[in-house]
Amino acid sequence: MFGSPGDDRWGWRFEGHHVVLNFTLAGGEIVSPTPLFIGSQPAEVSHGPTTVLRPCGEEEDAARELLGSLDRDRRRQAIISEVAPPDFVLMNSPVVPEAALPGEIEAPPLLANIVAEAKAMSSEQRESLRFERARPKGLPASAMESRHRKLLSELMGVYVDRLPEPLARIEGDRIERAGIDGVHFAWAGATERRGPHYYRLQGPSFLVEYDNTQNDANHLHSVWRDPDRDFGSDVLREHVRRDHWRHLCRRNPRESITLVRRR
Repeated sequence: MFGSPGDDRWGWRFEGHHVVLNFTLAGGEIVSPTPLFIGSQPAEVSHGPTTVLRPCGEEEDAARELLGSLDRDRRRQAIISEVAPPDFVLMNSPVVPEAALPGEIEAPPLLANIVAEAKAMSSEQRESLRFERARPKGLPASAMESRHRKLLSELMGVYVDRLPEPLARIEGDRIERAGIDGVHFAWAGATERRGPHYYRLQGPSFLVEYDNTQNDANHLHSVWRDPDRDFGSDVLREHVRRDHWRHLCRRNPRESITLVRRR
């Protein structure tokens, strides 16, 4: 718990190795359900030639359906690298940075081997996978045909619709009002099933990273983020500015100046 339930602003987190849920509330309403992380190892359980279980299969299938629907030119624009990164480009960064290369985000010691693997990629490969908030990579929805845009909306819905229905409707309406023209679809790695692959959905207020590269491409991660609303950061910034700023200045003017410089 962050704060106390019932406060004007508070939040809660449910965290496991492959399940991380974050919810921030203000005024009795949920203002942010992100970051929302879901993973699976193994990603696919088989018995002989039969697939028994794919806990996160829709994340892959919906993206592959979109990729497979693209004509040659659009497909060429969507595929940003023939090699997938070993994990998210943004790893577990607490904030969405302005820009990052694979292996550039500081990570806990447990992930040191993943960071080293990302840094060992060629400079050309790392650059092709670069994340930039101002310049998304891949194919924008504005350059897609209506059938592609429908598949893109369905792929985005995979992430939004796993929320409880009332909250999913609120977040879906928010995304619909913002429009999907600015959302880019980027793919990296193998285009055939069971090969290491990665994709990214990036728009002004919607960001998804997905990878299935580890353990012979049978270890899947997916995360939905909002660059400006993760952990309710926009609400919390306003709360600190409005309710805590004058108290901080009275208590320690020098500390307040330092905080301003850091922000």
